[in-house]
Amino acid sequence: MKKSMDVDFYKKHDFGDEMREAVESGRGFVGENMTPDQFFAMARARSEARKAEKASKAVTIRIPVRVIEGYKKKAASDGVGYQTLMNEVLEAALG
Repeated sequence: MKKSMDVDFYKKHDFGDEMREAVESGRGFVGENMTPDQFFAMARARSEARKAEKASKAVTIRIPVRVIEGYKKKAASDGVGYQTLMNEVLEAALG
């Protein structure tokens, strides 16, 4: 579904009750004097920011076998994948 179709879908439907319930329960937010276009622009911007934060890129590097095996062993004991563990260590090293 294209973004313009998403906006059209939401513009055609009245989600007043659902939005009111979400706001009252603390699960939603609607800004004062916010038009539907502003709301959807904000939602798209947040979605794009989340995607950019999670974006990754495949790389090829040589890592000694003993290091890979060490990560696999540690990851198995922690109950996570070894690449996930390696990513966490690399992120932490960046500070």
